[in-house]
Amino acid sequence: MHILEQFQRAVQRGDYAAALPLIEQLAQQHPNIATNWYNYGDCLEKVGRYNAAATAFMTAVRCDPTDGGAYYRACLALVEAKNTAGLLEVFRLICEADPSMLSELKAEREFAPYFQIPEFAELERQFGV
Repeated sequence: MHILEQFQRAVQRGDYAAALPLIEQLAQQHPNIATNWYNYGDCLEKVGRYNAAATAFMTAVRCDPTDGGAYYRACLALVEAKNTAGLLEVFRLICEADPSMLSELKAEREFAPYFQIPEFAELERQFGV
């Protein structure tokens, strides 16, 4: 059975611990395929490795800079990890790519409280949102 099929079967069973090394191998073998990195991030998140998940989601963004879903999932993972500095960095990258996205992030329930932090509020001033 091909590694992709093994990965898909493990995910269908909800066995993310078994799926994780399979998708990691796929991502390493095919590092320019955003979907592999996104799926790797998803598995890492499911097993509670939130910082690593955010890194995988951001690798997906580097492969496909138009993937807003990967940006969003990176942000959610960083919130779960309580990684405020990492979240600020990703928000800054989002603003640099498309400043209008900051207002959408600010409207999200999970992200709104961060805009009480001075560094996040500065993003609003810096990018004119």
